[in-house]
Amino acid sequence: MTGSGNSARTCGPPWPASGGGDCTITLGVLAGVQRHAPDAGLLYFDGDADLATPATTSSGVLDAMGAAHLLGLADNPLARLGPHFPMLPSSRLVQFGYDETDPDSNPAGALQAAEGLVRFTGPQVRADPAGCAARAVAALAGAADGVMVHFDVDAVDSADLPLANFPHYGLGVPLAVAAGVLPVFYRMPRLLAAVFTEVNPSYEPSGAALARYVDAAAGALAAALAGHADVMR
Repeated sequence: MTGSGNSARTCGPPWPASGGGDCTITLGVLAGVQRHAPDAGLLYFDGDADLATPATTSSGVLDAMGAAHLLGLADNPLARLGPHFPMLPSSRLVQFGYDETDPDSNPAGALQAAEGLVRFTGPQVRADPAGCAARAVAALAGAADGVMVHFDVDAVDSADLPLANFPHYGLGVPLAVAAGVLPVFYRMPRLLAAVFTEVNPSYEPSGAALARYVDAAAGALAAALAGHADVMR
């Protein structure tokens, strides 16, 4: 997976895919996507809500503030990377798989400030991954013109896949569940880009966990491409 540049055109498969860095890379990719699809939406599959702001954070970690900047809960140059401010209204962002108990990335009052945000917590996704994925897709299909998918490896239980910079032991979904729902997202009618974040191979030096992650992510993209080819026949 390689970055395609923030001004990459997004006219159909193969889609731009960006891998690496923390969750703030999604702001740069979305800024590029919006130059061609200003009403694009974002499926945010992440172990954290990332709704902290520079004013509310207790850690100072910018990685926990990505969604807040997208929604305009913070107003600074990072929040104004895109062609308009805020980069996304709440109706065009779906949060999927986040830890609702984390006070830093999900501070008190943040969800109220993002009124109308469609969200599925980690426990909800673990209980019904297929149902939550279908409802997430339906929400974006009705609100956005094209969709970008953000996938942070910390959405996966770190006991199963120890690769996340900010581990989530016992909180994320199994890798097999993530591998099952990602193709659903990548098969959305107008997928514009895919972003993969937070993978730190140094946490598991044998490389076995990284190989499993790459197989799951690449397999999900391949399944979506195959489905698109079938439709085009």
